[in-house]
Amino acid sequence: MTAMPHPDDEPAPWSVGAYRRPRLVLDRVEVAGDGGLRIGRGAIMADLAPDGIDADVLAALLARLTDPDDGGWRQIAGDAARRARQRLAGGDPGPDGLVDLIECLDRLGLVAEADDGADSLTADRARIARAVDRAAGWLAAARRLSSVDDIAVDRLGADLLERTRHLAAGGVTTGPFAPPLLASGRTGFHDAVLTALVDGWAVTAPASLIAAGRLLTRVVPAVAAMPGLLLPDGCLYDAGEVERHLGVLATGLVLAGLPGAGRRALLPADIDLPSTGIGLIHAAEAATPSLVAAAGADRLGALLRGAAPDRALALARGIYLAQYHVSARITDIFLPAMRMGLRSGLRARMRRYHVEESGHEAHELAACIAVGLDARAVPASLPLPPFTAYVELLGQIAERAPAAFLPALIVTEGLPGAPNPTNDWLASAGIGAAAEDTATAHQRVNAGLDHTTMPRRLGAEIPRIGTADARLALDLYALMIDLNARALGWIAAYHGDPSNPPLPDWLPVTPEVLAGWAADGMV
Repeated sequence: MTAMPHPDDEPAPWSVGAYRRPRLVLDRVEVAGDGGLRIGRGAIMADLAPDGIDADVLAALLARLTDPDDGGWRQIAGDAARRARQRLAGGDPGPDGLVDLIECLDRLGLVAEADDGADSLTADRARIARAVDRAAGWLAAARRLSSVDDIAVDRLGADLLERTRHLAAGGVTTGPFAPPLLASGRTGFHDAVLTALVDGWAVTAPASLIAAGRLLTRVVPAVAAMPGLLLPDGCLYDAGEVERHLGVLATGLVLAGLPGAGRRALLPADIDLPSTGIGLIHAAEAATPSLVAAAGADRLGALLRGAAPDRALALARGIYLAQYHVSARITDIFLPAMRMGLRSGLRARMRRYHVEESGHEAHELAACIAVGLDARAVPASLPLPPFTAYVELLGQIAERAPAAFLPALIVTEGLPGAPNPTNDWLASAGIGAAAEDTATAHQRVNAGLDHTTMPRRLGAEIPRIGTADARLALDLYALMIDLNARALGWIAAYHGDPSNPPLPDWLPVTPEVLAGWAADGMV
């Protein structure tokens, strides 16, 4: 079997180079008396007038190409992909008789994919099974630690398993009529985040939901196995995404049984609730200093200030890598809110914001390259678990509590007029110090677009907001501040040790190390 190249490095028009195992599908190849050739399949017929090649020779060649393992396909597919990229760039690749003919036959529907995907499906399922096994082993090791509260882990695990079973059985609810994202009276941080994420996976990542259920049946004692396949019966969903979700679930479960598991940033019970959209943003801005203080000490900033060069470089890599992964996914989370029947001015501003944010990951990729990370490795890498949670929780907020989405953006964009101290600290360590430095390009772009005022611009489009929506929005804002602080703590803890690989794994550290971070208040 000959594996065909599958170029995905650059966008390109369709070509036969996109097939994994192309083959001609012909049930008729006839040499005509006039030296021509008639080929076809069913009702699809084509008359060829060979030029510079005998009709019998061409007929034999086309007959060979009905075999996907014929050696000629590799050259044809590679040339077709290269020529398509040339045309996209405005070039003229010139004529190539055989490739041009095959591309023409492809447009007639006479080229097909011979790879039925069975091997890919088997590989995906095996990869996910290994991931579940690995996460289960990691959790078993964590639960042998004396510092882990087994009762807390069991309680959360049982709740999540019950929810997973309900969702997998068809109990998916989404949108504003779904149950509130934050249940009244629940003060566990990891409880709140994981419950929201599991609900989200039922909509956006069903393979992850099933894998999560399989893992949870091995965590919660005396529970029957989760029914169903490890993947839907196809290769639509990304097995790598399942791994990163299992990393979020496993680390979150363990952290729920370690010190600091409660929510740190909480709204005052007597907070004055606003009645307008702009009032909601002003209330969130006013609450920010106290919420940030409650979320814990800025361990990342403390490490950056006066950091030795090797540690500053390691931390810079961690910061830019996290920013790359958030930027690469941030525009995805606009879509649930944008497809709702929101007020026209609000939707128009959201569309504009979506356009302005699109492609900003290129700046973060350039920053990663500037601090020594590999240009091809970064897009294929994984963020630390809380950054996966960060983007997906924002998506859930956009889907189920669209009013809360607006103040939540303050966590991403910052307060109006407030500089980002991280870049200043990195500059003091000699990273991104020059005004034109690649590493600060994204910050300059956002400043030019005045994105710190975007939540205000969005909020101003809502003339009235209900009391329940306002309270939920501010409560979710507090949760996002808490999550952001913990995510930055993960950067400080993981990347603050220059001996750790700069590109983390989906289970980046041992349970013992994670427990130590929790004991130190880092995460």
